[in-house]
Formats: sequence, C-alpha cells, structure tokens
Amino acid sequence: MESGISKNQITAFDIDSSFETEIKQLDICFKEHDTLLSLFPNSYNEFDFILGNPPYLNKASNYVRMNRAKLNKIYGKINAHETYAMFIVNSIWRLKEGGKLGFITSDSFLTLSTHRKLRRFILNNCLINEILLAPKNLFSNQNVSTSPAIIILTKCSGKKNKVIRNNNPMRIIPRVNNEQDYQSPPDVKEIKQIKYNSLPFNIFYVDVDEEVIKLFEESPKLKEYLQGFIGMHTHNNRKYIAAIEDTELDLIFKKRNVKISNSNKKYKIIQREALKTGKWKPYLKRGGSDQYYRPIMEAIDWTNEAIKNYDIPKNVPFEKEGIIISGVSSRLAARYMPGGCYWDSNKSIGFII
Repeated sequence: MESGISKNQITAFDIDSSFETEIKQLDICFKEHDTLLSLFPNSYNEFDFILGNPPYLNKASNYVRMNRAKLNKIYGKINAHETYAMFIVNSIWRLKEGGKLGFITSDSFLTLSTHRKLRRFILNNCLINEILLAPKNLFSNQNVSTSPAIIILTKCSGKKNKVIRNNNPMRIIPRVNNEQDYQSPPDVKEIKQIKYNSLPFNIFYVDVDEEVIKLFEESPKLKEYLQGFIGMHTHNNRKYIAAIEDTELDLIFKKRNVKISNSNKKYKIIQREALKTGKWKPYLKRGGSDQYYRPIMEAIDWTNEAIKNYDIPKNVPFEKEGIIISGVSSRLAARYMPGGCYWDSNKSIGFII
C-alpha cells in the first residue's frame, strides 16, 4: 500500500481468524483458510505477485501429521517434506504466467537431497531471478535458528520456455551480515540457470568456485564406473550376526558377555576358520568414519534355516569385490570390500565395479 498498490488488489491469506479484524481495517481482502489445502480450479493462475514468510513446519509437526494424507495427495509428487516447501509449490501454481514470487524461507531447500524434486519443479516452471542468503541471526529474537534465504521467482512454465529458463541470468548473493546489505550486497554472482543442472540433485549452489562447477560438468560421472546397491536385512541382528575372533568387535562382545548370565542371550563370537565352512559369511554392517580399509569384524549365519528369515534384495551382486560406503558417517567413509561379502541395508551401501 505504501508503494501505491490499490487496496482492492491485495489479498491476505491466513489460517488464524484472529488477524481478520486487524487486516480488514486496512480495507484489503482477507481470506481465512488453510492455504495449503484450499486449492480450487480458480485458485490457479490467479495472482501477479505473491509475497510470504511461510511457516517452517516439518513432518513431525502436529499440522503435517493431522493432514498427511491430504498433503500427500496434493504435493506428493514434489515430495516436499516441510510446509514452507509446499507453500512455494502452492504459490507457483497460484501465479499467473509472468507473475512473481518473493519468499523468505529456510535455506535447506537449496541443497538437501530431500528437496531435489522441489528444485526440479522450480527449474521446470520458473525463472530464478535472485537467491539471497539472509543474515543467519535474522529470526533469533523469535527463537528460530533456521538459516534464512530470500528467493525471487518469475513463473515461466512449459516446454516452450525451456530455452528461456536455461539462459536466464540469476543473481546469486552469498550470506550477508545485515538487512542493510540487501540493496547493495558486497558480493553478487551472476549465473545462468542451466548451471543448476550440473550438480547432483540439481543443487542450488550459492558460493561455489567456478572451477568446481567445471569439474562436475566436464568430468566423467561415477555411475559410469560403479553401481550402488542397498544391502540385506536380517530382522534379528543379535541372533544372526556374530563377531569374528581377534577383532575389535570380538573384544567388545566379550566385555558385554561378562555382564550377561544367560548363555542364550550372549553375543555370538565365531572362529575365523568358520568362514571357510560356508555356514558363515563375512558381513559389513558397522557405520563409522573409518576410511579406506578396516578388517572385517562381523559374520552372518548362512545356514538354510537362518537364510529363510532374511530380506535379501534380488539382482544385487553380493560376494563381488567392490567398495562399501558408510551411510551414517559425518564424512565420506569408503572402504575396500573384498569378494565374498554381504552387507547391511541400514548402515552401508555396496558399490560394485
């Protein structure tokens, strides 16, 4: 309104009816409803501009749990886990072609793999005009620790506009220290939108050296040399997994067994020679950050009776030589995997040449 926009052109949406009186005193339109669930045929292609600071609720929130089925029906193909991500999608649908969206949200959607479908949705439907990383402490007085980002988009959907989207020059602004930097940021990068197709999962990178991007664009892809496979599941590791003698795990199990009086509940330890009988197979389970090499510490019961209880994925080339990568490490933990091994579905991923 201060910018000269006519009051009858402005609509405010909120799920909380307590704002209605205050907002209607401004003589603008107020609609009290759940914006995420209130999508009707006339909701699409309705607005020229949409501005917002949407709620940052994750899948553990009461709202998402109560409305999971409805939200999944509307936003499931985008796989947006947080409400702010659903609001981005919802608002792009509501924009007219050429309309603009301006949101301040968590910056997690820029890089997290769980938001890769959201990023692809944006790339397929919008020009990214600007991404600005706002001050980290922007909402600290509201006890919100999320690192915020401001994103400005222009709706430009359809296959016919793909070339326009790819050649769109984006303004990318790394983290600023204060709100005064918004108008004249100390560092501005201009990147063509097609560059966001270079990195895995279409990561919306902000502060990456051009040399790194060239590596992703020009280097051969790992998938040309290795293929990754999830492992198997025993359903009862205590019963079917054993430590191999003279390993670190052997010592751990022995200490635990000292405290256990019932012999049926003790952790199993087998001699290394048992691996030659075929009744036990080397098993790679433990996560951790050990890199490059670690002796095999675990074995899995490979008798016919035991195998009946396992979930073993088909078409996985178990027992082939390869690399095992931990799935629960804060850094890359890739280790050599000799032939003859099986691996767990939870803590590790097997890669075969």
